[in-house]
Amino acid sequence: MRRRRPVPPAPGLRAPAPPMPVPGVCPSPATAVAALALVAAAVTPSCAPLPPAAAAAAPGGRDGPCRPGEGHDLRDGDFTRAPLPAGLRCADLSRAVLSGVTLAHEDLTGAILRGADLRGTDLTGASLRYADLRAADLTEAQLGEVRADHADLRGAYLADAEAVQARFPHADLTGAKLVRANLGQADLTGAKLVGANLEESNAEQVAAVGADFTRGRLGGTDLNQAGLGDATFTGTDLTGADLGQADLRGADFTGAVIEGTTFDQARGVDLAGARGFPAGLRDPWNRRPRSATSNPRVGPPETNLLPERPAVGPVMVAFSAAGMILLLAGWAVRTRWRRRRRD
Repeated sequence: MRRRRPVPPAPGLRAPAPPMPVPGVCPSPATAVAALALVAAAVTPSCAPLPPAAAAAAPGGRDGPCRPGEGHDLRDGDFTRAPLPAGLRCADLSRAVLSGVTLAHEDLTGAILRGADLRGTDLTGASLRYADLRAADLTEAQLGEVRADHADLRGAYLADAEAVQARFPHADLTGAKLVRANLGQADLTGAKLVGANLEESNAEQVAAVGADFTRGRLGGTDLNQAGLGDATFTGTDLTGADLGQADLRGADFTGAVIEGTTFDQARGVDLAGARGFPAGLRDPWNRRPRSATSNPRVGPPETNLLPERPAVGPVMVAFSAAGMILLLAGWAVRTRWRRRRRD
């Protein structure tokens, strides 16, 4: 008869208990070591890495590098004349008055500046990584070369702010006001700007790959030579904006208003589903026949685009032909009338 092989224990089950000592029999050293190892494995907690969700909620994870109450408690303070303490990392400056204060190159990583008054504040080169700036007033603030990775700027006011070469990768600027802000060469990679107002702002050469401008207001915004690959402009108002020489490969303009928008020498222009007529572009929708492998949102012009403007040439030919027919008819009638009169 064929002997059956012993079935190994299933993964996750408890290891078999060590052999019990038999009276009168002394176990060998190897058996004693194996028994101790099994007991240690049973009572030692698992050291497996935390799952992604737990790692995100842990201190130093994606939620920020600061623990609650780690930094200075400076809430509601007025520091326009009083000096600030040293070390503002993780500090709580909620509703603090910092108007006109110089914080250049200051480390404000993880700081809470919710509702703070930062009008005209000099934050040049400062670190605002993971900072909470919800509803903060940064009007006319100096934000050049600031580092605000993963910062929360929802509802913040940045009108007329100077943010040249500022870094906002993966920051949340939902509903932020950036009217007339100078964002030249800024980094907005993966940033969320849903409903943000960037009207008349300068965003020339901005890097905004994968940024979300859904329902944003970008009327008159200068986006010349901007990197906007895979950006989302769903329902965005781009009236009169300048996207000349911009990289638009993979950008989504469904429902966007592009009346008078400039796309001169832009790469990857695909305005399927957009509304309005851009300036200086003969065929802005990059029309192509639908195929089984094509993007389902890119339909034929007659289904998701405005009606095409009639060509001027055929219209002029038709009017000329009609005028010639009327002229010949009039000449024939007049000639016939003259003959009758002679007779």
